[in-house]
Amino acid sequence: MKKIKLDETIKIPKDRATINAWCRSFYALNPSINAQIEEYKTGTLKHINEDIDLTLIDSMLTQLFVCGEVFVSDEMGSGEFAVLNPDYVMVNKSDATLGKTSVNLSDRTMKLRPDENIRRICTSNDPSDIETREKFDKRIVQLIRMGKNIPLNRTYHAAIKMSPYELRGTSIMVPHLERLAKGEDVNMLPSGLIGTDVFRTRCRVYAAHINALISKMVKDHD
Repeated sequence: MKKIKLDETIKIPKDRATINAWCRSFYALNPSINAQIEEYKTGTLKHINEDIDLTLIDSMLTQLFVCGEVFVSDEMGSGEFAVLNPDYVMVNKSDATLGKTSVNLSDRTMKLRPDENIRRICTSNDPSDIETREKFDKRIVQLIRMGKNIPLNRTYHAAIKMSPYELRGTSIMVPHLERLAKGEDVNMLPSGLIGTDVFRTRCRVYAAHINALISKMVKDHD
């Protein structure tokens, strides 16, 4: 992979969307990072309760490890779950978080900033867009047409957090971004870790996040 020269014009990003863009790029373009993420996915999948489509689970795991969090939603009311782009999701604390040392789903408010594709579907006269739009919740379509963000009430969130009170997740690549940007080799799987109790424990912890999300999804849609 071509090295990125760090100088005064290139800084390690601080904002979430740019960090996510870097992590996606390293996952897509760095064979070693891709292989390590896939190892984590494979190890975690062994502990997942497969109550939903396996393709969706694979997408959820990819998002969890690459971006540090995954949002799964049926917000449009189409009856089909979709993995949301976390760059467009806004998460804020509710008043219920005051004085708490950890944050759960009920303590947060989440909104989605519609991307260009969703805005087009909700405003276009193209027959294919109209057909798609008819599957959406009419209240959501109206909000988008008014230029407003979408309150997320049928959205499920799992995250790898650095601390329990954080609202958002952090990619497992983030601690290594500077070295990756320099083109250095990064091993997120120390030699001999795969197959050990430590690796299996890590994967079970990651699986617990996804299993809790899946359990809530299934329960709410029975």
